[in-house]
Amino acid sequence: MQRMPTRRVRAGLVVAVALAAVTVLPGVTFAGKPGAGGTTSGSGTLSVAPNSVAIGETITVAGSGFKPLTQLQVEFRTATSDSYVYAATDAAGYFSFTTSIWSAGSVTVRVWLPGRKGGTVLASTSLTVQ
Repeated sequence: MQRMPTRRVRAGLVVAVALAAVTVLPGVTFAGKPGAGGTTSGSGTLSVAPNSVAIGETITVAGSGFKPLTQLQVEFRTATSDSYVYAATDAAGYFSFTTSIWSAGSVTVRVWLPGRKGGTVLASTSLTVQ
């Protein structure tokens, strides 16, 4: 009987994460290995291409050098909001996805390793949305 509540919690969490990704970052799609560039602060490299876009244009967010087969949290911080999406690294420690930003201004993008005390920032970079 204890398995039933555990399954419900896990299923609810998966649905909540999926809904958050669709609601907060419409058009998120996942791709293969990332390109070069970006800023390293911690373990891994994060890049955003292009690093200057108009509102609603597609960007590619890519990371490399992270622990293989790990779930990471990617944060998009603007002056007015914070948005999050989860990305999983492949066997080589890579991840990438495409999305759009719908708020003008400077955007800080950070990769977090989720943890008990809020997590650890592994890498960060920024872009400008006009």
